[in-house]
This record gives sequence, structure tokens and C-alpha cells, in this order.
Amino acid sequence: MFTYSSWRWEGVVPKTDCEEIIKQLFNAGSPEQGKIAQLHDTRVVAEDIRQTDVVWSDNSELSGMIAHYINAANIESGWHINATMLEKIQIGRYGVGGHYDWHMDTSPPTDGLQRKLSLSLQLSDSDAYEGGDLLIGATHPETTPRKQGSVIVFPSCMFHKVTPVTKGERFSVVAWMRGPQFR
Repeated sequence: MFTYSSWRWEGVVPKTDCEEIIKQLFNAGSPEQGKIAQLHDTRVVAEDIRQTDVVWSDNSELSGMIAHYINAANIESGWHINATMLEKIQIGRYGVGGHYDWHMDTSPPTDGLQRKLSLSLQLSDSDAYEGGDLLIGATHPETTPRKQGSVIVFPSCMFHKVTPVTKGERFSVVAWMRGPQFR
């Protein structure tokens, strides 16, 4: 299907920027329990599948950086997926026991657009938590970089999961780029 299941940059976002995102956007926000999508675009809490706290942001500086990495990955990987609209950004915190079982980020089209590319930005120092690995590809799972400031972009149709955190807290940014429906 794809030559590359993901495109990665290790440690490209400075530690100070990662800490500011946690402080200014997550801690200053109003965290809510992460939800999963069900039929007819309803969203529900299902702790057996997903356990995380999230804050939503439309911070223009963060949005610009995320769009840059998604667009660069789309070109460099050779995917050339038609995706042009960035959704509102999610900042998440996985505490002890926090996880997100195997899933895809695809969604039903809204206004003729659907999720096509996903991004994860590692905000936590890898020594700040245990467990909490982001795995991509259910058949032959690949563990993504844990280094603080690492960016991973992948097609939204790829299965992925976050393994349970066993110690500490894992913070990350997740974002999605939408485009016209696949034909």
C-alpha cells in the first residue's frame, strides 16, 4: 500500500517548546476524558479501549509547525495524499494505566473532507515515564521514537496504539490533516 508506514524526525522540536506546550496549552486548559468514535459520528468514553486526558487547541504557532511537518512528510515519503485542512489539535496526557488500543484515525467525511494524515509529537522526556509506546502497524508493529521533540506522521488509515503507561506521565500532541474523499 505505502512504501513507508510512517515518516519520522527524532528530537526536532526543542525541549523548551515541548515544555511550553504542556504548560501553556495542556495545563492552562480544561482536560476532558479522551473519547472514541462510534457509529453516526457519536463519541463516547470507553476506558477499556482508551484512557487519556485531552485538551483541544487551535494555537496558530503550533498549527503552523504541525502543518509544516505533515506536508513535508507527505512529500518526502512519496505518499502525495491530497490533504489540505488541519483539524483542531489535541494535547493528551497518559497517566499510569493510560493507553489507547489498536485503532485508525479515519473518520466519515464531513463537508466532503476526511482524515488522511495523522501526526504525533512526543512532548515528554522519555525518562519521565515507562510504557506508553506508540506502535504503528498491527501486523508488524513498529515502535516510534520516544525522544522528546520527535515527530511522527503516518497515513490515518494505519492501525496504531499507545501501550499502557506503567510509571509517570506521557504527554503528546496529536493532529490530523483532512482532504477530499478517496476515490
